[in-house]
Amino acid sequence: MNKCLIVINRPVHIIYFHNILSKNLLPSHRKFDFFVNQAFSTYVLKAAEVFKLPIGEIYAFEEPEYIFESSPKGLFSDLLPHLTIPKWSSLVKAFFKYHGLLMKIKKMNLHNYKFILTFADDMLHFQFLLFNYKRKQKNKGLIFLADEGIGLYYQRSRRHLVRELFKKLLFSQYRTVQLGCNSLTDFVFARIPEKCNCADMKEVKKIDYQIQEKVVIDKWYKVFEVDKNKLENVFKTPRNDMVLFLGAPFEEIGICHDDVIEFLWKMKEFEKVDVVIKPHPKEDYRSYKTYFSILPAEPPAELFLGTIRFKFVLSYYSSALIEAKLYNQETFYVDFASVSGDVEKTKAIFKELGIKQYDSKKLL
Repeated sequence: MNKCLIVINRPVHIIYFHNILSKNLLPSHRKFDFFVNQAFSTYVLKAAEVFKLPIGEIYAFEEPEYIFESSPKGLFSDLLPHLTIPKWSSLVKAFFKYHGLLMKIKKMNLHNYKFILTFADDMLHFQFLLFNYKRKQKNKGLIFLADEGIGLYYQRSRRHLVRELFKKLLFSQYRTVQLGCNSLTDFVFARIPEKCNCADMKEVKKIDYQIQEKVVIDKWYKVFEVDKNKLENVFKTPRNDMVLFLGAPFEEIGICHDDVIEFLWKMKEFEKVDVVIKPHPKEDYRSYKTYFSILPAEPPAELFLGTIRFKFVLSYYSSALIEAKLYNQETFYVDFASVSGDVEKTKAIFKELGIKQYDSKKLL
């Protein structure tokens, strides 16, 4: 009963977990099991080795995803030229992946865990995991929800239409579980507690994930297999002449990669800077290489934000912009064409947190 489950679906969550653990913010424990995106399970094992973490079982899962395409020709493309919709084949695959994943969760011995720590509760499978945990524990087990970027700052009424549809089709009894900072949560760790929508939780604690000690950063370089020599080559120019661009899965969300490169090239010429790209692990970043310096894709951007001072940090909707802001980097988001409701809400959050929009008009 003294076991604990840590839920991780992004590489940076491993850093966040270690930070929370080192600050003694979790209940007493013997071993940690992990429910982790299988693409990042090797990083969990490496972190356990480097930081000597007490790790038990690892449940690896494959994250369901949707491949988007531009709107069909005709009326919709005339009215909403930038609309993107999930492909039907992608929806079918995601449906069966969700079904298999939720059945796998249902068979887990969740009653054995003293608490669960998760960094996101807005995915259907995470909600299902938390719901079943509470049910099997008869509400006696604790759920800790930690800030992973922008999730805790959304209004609780936000909805993702595809996930809502899957909820209705697969598990209608779970429709009442809110997205983001939901009612199942017992404790919340937030970087900016006064701005998060968690007023009805039992307890909200302030958390600081920053890592600036050289010894610790070098250990994380080992975990994520960062080549320090290659890194030094990327950062050989004066620091105040560099802009860091944080990539995004542009193809997935229906934004043309060529448009992104054209914008970055114009910005590079206008600002008279070198542009360093930190690609998103899901984007095809090969086309960047002709024009810009490239950082490794997999290691979290947080590894570079605390040690390198950039002229400014720029992105589309990356939650790492919040991290950059907290490291006192000058931060901007750039508004590529999109009609996503979530993106619009993200921009509102950026504005609230003092992350400004980059003025693309001056590049014309």
